[in-house]
Amino acid sequence: MEVRKIKTADFYPFAKLWWEDHGFPVVHVSFLPIHVFVVSENNDDLYCCFFYNTDSALAYLAYPISNRKFSKERRNGALEYLFNEMEKHARKEGYYLLYTTSYVPPVMKALENIGYKEGDVLVNQFFKELG
Repeated sequence: MEVRKIKTADFYPFAKLWWEDHGFPVVHVSFLPIHVFVVSENNDDLYCCFFYNTDSALAYLAYPISNRKFSKERRNGALEYLFNEMEKHARKEGYYLLYTTSYVPPVMKALENIGYKEGDVLVNQFFKELG
């Protein structure tokens, strides 16, 4: 397996299709960071995840999504591999803590498999549009 860090603008059409295939809301490109990490095997893109840099010791991993063109069996282990490679990147960049959210059982399981601990539960998110 290999992980590539590529420009979000270049990969966005694929991420958009993947979100649509899952029936998830499509995140507008203006809300995404400059780069996305993509894990592939034999030139087949299996998962992607967005890495938000911050000006603190915390980085945010967001919107992990699978390519449903490939079976769960074909994608097996790829999400954990992607998260581990993103962790290596974060360490190299000097981050101390990685943060993410998910309600998707396979994503939650992958995170637990590689040592993530569940944080807050029974909390709500609040947003305010500034535009």
